[in-house]
Amino acid sequence: MTKTDPFLKTALDLIAENGWTEFTLADLAHKKKVKLAEVHSKYPSRMALIEAFLRILDQKTLEDLETFGADETKHDRLFAVIMTRFDVLKPYKPVLSKLWQEGWKDPHLVICSLPLGLNSMSWILQAADIDTTGFLGALRIKTFSLFYLSIVCTWLHDESETMDKTMANL
Repeated sequence: MTKTDPFLKTALDLIAENGWTEFTLADLAHKKKVKLAEVHSKYPSRMALIEAFLRILDQKTLEDLETFGADETKHDRLFAVIMTRFDVLKPYKPVLSKLWQEGWKDPHLVICSLPLGLNSMSWILQAADIDTTGFLGALRIKTFSLFYLSIVCTWLHDESETMDKTMANL
């Protein structure tokens, strides 16, 4: 089981509360009652926080996956991986909502998070036993990323406990 770093947890709480555009590493240092140098040694940038967060989400998704049977199709496996991912994302929905709403206003976040997001999508596809190598693999990752973003958008606005809208879109 992946454990969230206390600095990262506090940062995510601050982002959920105040938003990405208002969040600073100085706020994190103040909230943790530590010197800014200590925050810098763990997270030298706000993007380093995002990268650590995505790594945790990826790791938890991979840890929580059930073993697939030999008779399961790639479609079934991909569906299972995506649903596992949403189970992992659920506790973070408030911070993810803030990042989704405000992140598009921050070109640095959008540009720097692209390779991080593509890496996460590669892990999801690999977990479903879908080839991500070579030109076709890169194309699969990018195509899947667009599909996944549309599902995440639906999920963020889906208030039902059973994720009815998300399931319909998926």
